[in-house]
Amino acid sequence: MAICTPGRILGHQGVGVVDGVGAGVTAFRPGDRVLISCISACGKCEYCRRAIYSHCTTGGWILGNEIDGAQAEYVRTPHANTSLYHTSRMVAISRTGGAGARSFSRRLEARRFTL
Repeated sequence: MAICTPGRILGHQGVGVVDGVGAGVTAFRPGDRVLISCISACGKCEYCRRAIYSHCTTGGWILGNEIDGAQAEYVRTPHANTSLYHTSRMVAISRTGGAGARSFSRRLEARRFTL
């Protein structure tokens, strides 16, 4: 198993609000509520075209492993166009809540995503 660099902020998936986007991001805008996938995928390499996203040649398990993860206050999301998903307003997000899988109405800890 890969070992993270000491001091790396962990967290391989999350939910939050987009804070800013880079020039290559076309599917998301600041203010969008998003779910971040635990696997980053370019959507273009041979593995992604075969839907084997965890083997993406420029993605895979990046967050909390190669770069700081979703437990950070701000999260940079590689391959944002293909690794984030819009969430419904039904998913409640708060700055102080805890994550719960029992109900979409549970409050989830919010993170700001810079794409």
